[in-house]
Amino acid sequence: MKASFTAENDSREQLRKSNILFVLCFIAYSFSYFGRYNYSTCLASMMAAGLLDTAFGGWISSAYLVCYGAGQFINGRLGVKVSPKIMVACGLLGSGLCNVLMGSMSQKYVFLIVWAANGFFNSMLWSPIIRVFTDWMTKGQRLKAGANISMTIPVGMTCSYLIASLMLKIADWRMVFIACGSLLFLGGAIWIVGISGLKPYIKTMSERNSVLISESLEKLGESKEKKPSLSLKLFFGTGIAFIAIVALFNGSLKDAVLSWAPTYLKDTYNFSDSAASLVSTFLPLFSVAGPYIGIFIDKKFFHNEVTTSGVIFGAAALSLVGVVLLKGSLPLLAVLLLAFSMCCMWGVNTMILTFVPYRFGSLGISSAVTGTLNCTAYIAASSCTVLYGSMAKSQSWSATVLLWTAFAIGGAVACFALSGLWKKLRPDNE
Repeated sequence: MKASFTAENDSREQLRKSNILFVLCFIAYSFSYFGRYNYSTCLASMMAAGLLDTAFGGWISSAYLVCYGAGQFINGRLGVKVSPKIMVACGLLGSGLCNVLMGSMSQKYVFLIVWAANGFFNSMLWSPIIRVFTDWMTKGQRLKAGANISMTIPVGMTCSYLIASLMLKIADWRMVFIACGSLLFLGGAIWIVGISGLKPYIKTMSERNSVLISESLEKLGESKEKKPSLSLKLFFGTGIAFIAIVALFNGSLKDAVLSWAPTYLKDTYNFSDSAASLVSTFLPLFSVAGPYIGIFIDKKFFHNEVTTSGVIFGAAALSLVGVVLLKGSLPLLAVLLLAFSMCCMWGVNTMILTFVPYRFGSLGISSAVTGTLNCTAYIAASSCTVLYGSMAKSQSWSATVLLWTAFAIGGAVACFALSGLWKKLRPDNE
């Protein structure tokens, strides 16, 4: 009876520590948004001050995006070897420093270098957080964490825009960067203090995970002493290559369509600037339901992340077909259909960037897997953002929405074609 009581207390204590760990991850990733979108908010003021012109302002944005995308790949692999405790702290504090420097400098080439570095620091967070979930949480706890972390999207974005708007109203663009940088320092301090208080728990969970990694490597015929790494053998032999194809289709729709949907509605339905801005806020908020829907479908019916993604891609395709058929009528319905398609893409995003990497926790490479897939999706998103803008200008918005639909259909077809291979090759654990 006493032993049972002790085990129950241990379980409760483990759950409590795990909940604290999730809250720390939630705070860290939410705070990271303070250092992401403030440049676009300040750009007009910086140009009005004569510090930047339109062309160079675009180069700074591109430099951030390139370093963020490359950083996902690099930091995913680095996250296999370096503790999440260090990487998340470096990401937040480094981004904080970059933001303070942006608010303190006046040379355009310094802006370029500093904001590019900020992109790299911002890429140091997601992969380590996924490793935290796989290495330091039990299966049941990480399932909840994988869904609930999506709430950082509306929380982080909303708070970021509010802070930027407030600082522009009471001060100037420099204070936007300095205030956001200060908040990132605060987020880094909260992470460092909080994670330091969980050392015994993290040590216990890390030791358990080390045993699991050794057993998994032995099953693959690898040496127990071999350090975890995402090799070409694992990339192709465990089905990650197939997930990368799905990531390309997801990336081509998730961020790219979100970027252009307000402009599409403005041009097609004559939305005002304020209405288009409201849509920009509404779409991410609606998207939060996507991860929960995806997880429910997967656990209830398919138990296969790729099959689930195929179904969701199909639903997105149907909603986009609806947008095409509306032909500029019923604007409210068009907004709802676009919002639903974005919701679907976030559901796929959760499947491939959270739950697929979970399966590789027993191999010690969840960080590298999510970083690689995130980079792949980002490459597609960056390319398609430019493609959609050019196509809308040279062809029409109707042709552009048809292309969105084609990508959604292509994603569904790819998923159904690859789902059997993924089921055969994937690691069994989640």
